[in-house]
Amino acid sequence: MPVALATNRVTLIDGRWIGIGGPGRVAENLLRGLQEIAPEGRFAVWGPDRVADLLWPGAEHVLSRHHAKAWYSQREFPGPRAIGADIAYYPHQLRPGWRLAPIEVTTIHDTIPFRYPGSRLMGTVTRAHFHWMARLSTLIVTDSEFSKRSLQTDLRVSAERVRVLPLPIDHDGAARVRALRETVPRSERVVFLGRDAPHKNLDRLVRAMGRSAFGSGGGVLTLIGVDGPAEERLATVARASGATVEFPGIVDQDRLEELLASARLLVQPSRRASACPQPRPSPPAFRSPSALVVRCPRSPKARSSRSTRSTSRQSPRRSTRRSPRASSRT
Repeated sequence: MPVALATNRVTLIDGRWIGIGGPGRVAENLLRGLQEIAPEGRFAVWGPDRVADLLWPGAEHVLSRHHAKAWYSQREFPGPRAIGADIAYYPHQLRPGWRLAPIEVTTIHDTIPFRYPGSRLMGTVTRAHFHWMARLSTLIVTDSEFSKRSLQTDLRVSAERVRVLPLPIDHDGAARVRALRETVPRSERVVFLGRDAPHKNLDRLVRAMGRSAFGSGGGVLTLIGVDGPAEERLATVARASGATVEFPGIVDQDRLEELLASARLLVQPSRRASACPQPRPSPPAFRSPSALVVRCPRSPKARSSRSTRSTSRQSPRRSTRRSPRASSRT
């Protein structure tokens, strides 16, 4: 049963992620939904200037001064503490490391960032950061039952403190892309949509593009949403591997749908903490005559084989001391 908010309570929404990857999309969709229903009560949205376009009558804009990722999201101290919020919502685990409200809800999509870190040190730091943000949160929202189990296992969060809220499907956007595919010329393009992170596996994707028949035949890899230092690094990888890569940066919705409609494939090379993802048909909006084989970057079998080989190299005597009788049985 829905719970009505008391009109005298102040709800703070962290909108600093607007325009930044998946968390930005979550925050934007939340604000657009609230804008449509214009709820009663006092709301304060903390974020950049573009947040003002997503407000509704009675909602207050609290201007942020720094990027949401600056200093692991700690650069805004003390933040909008002065507004005296009763409830605060954060769409990402990169959130203030201090409380801004008695009740705080944080979205943590998964624990992959510290399962597949860029280095051992970064893995340790990231895990500690996740633990810290989880302890600060009254309630944690995540995308799937698998992510909930990962939070319970990796962060030792009780099941009662985690709620699963699956991400909605943008049926209207899919319909627009499907319609565009009837009119927009098809290009020899493979599209990735998202930000750069170690677990996103983009370096390997670029190298694979350079080695593929599609890439050597003039195909282009389009990395939407990748910019800054990541663009420079991946451009270097592309030159070394012979891949043709373009970086349109963060694009608006119209341009995004046009790029998706003109692409041959939409690729998601991200590593997974679970077993290998299974190939499945692409949604109608992205259907393509090209075939895409999904392979796990490091399958459980491959990890097991590598572990066995490593053990054999470290202990050659134990691995070779097998009796003739044992050999005959195998």
